[in-house]
Amino acid sequence: MIDCILLVDDNDADNFMHEMVIEDSQVTKQIEIARNGQEAFDYLNGVKDGNSFPDLIFLDINMPIINGWEFLDKVQAIKAELPKDLKVVMLTTSLNPTDKKEATKYEEVKLFRNKPLNKALLKEVIEKLFD
Repeated sequence: MIDCILLVDDNDADNFMHEMVIEDSQVTKQIEIARNGQEAFDYLNGVKDGNSFPDLIFLDINMPIINGWEFLDKVQAIKAELPKDLKVVMLTTSLNPTDKKEATKYEEVKLFRNKPLNKALLKEVIEKLFD
């Protein structure tokens, strides 16, 4: 079991469904939600103030304020200050091959998958990244 999963998505319905899938699968002790890249970045900055560092981040691309790519760019600036390396799964509705290619530019992005998160996909992610 991993300690913390951070969902980063502006769609409340997706967050609700993904949270239920994760809870039902009993793979983590804690689930946190950020509704855009800025909230996620602020969460990571708050790790030193008591937030649990996420073992896994499910990151959407298209969000207001700061999108997924901008979040990843901002993370590059604080990477050395983070307690451990990030494991990010891009979880998106995008079918654009350019997005998939863009994701390979970030070492934090371990997988690129399409929504919605379901039990089979969650199992695949956990097996590939934590077993």
